[in-house]
Amino acid sequence: MYHSSLAMLTPSMVHHGIAQEVISQRQNALDAAFAEHPGRFVNGAPTHQQLPQEVWINKPENEPNVVAIS
Repeated sequence: MYHSSLAMLTPSMVHHGIAQEVISQRQNALDAAFAEHPGRFVNGAPTHQQLPQEVWINKPENEPNVVAIS
């Protein structure tokens, strides 16, 4: 399932380290679409959302040894 908090990626994509590759491929598709039909993009060239540094379901409070997985 794709998640908006994970830049429209699946947890599996992030876990297996292919997130940046997928984002790059999607950005290439957006760039090609913009180059071919710039008039369709009234707000300028589109950019893909970047992956956040960390994402939590229930972020622990006051835990100094918690490390974000990147």
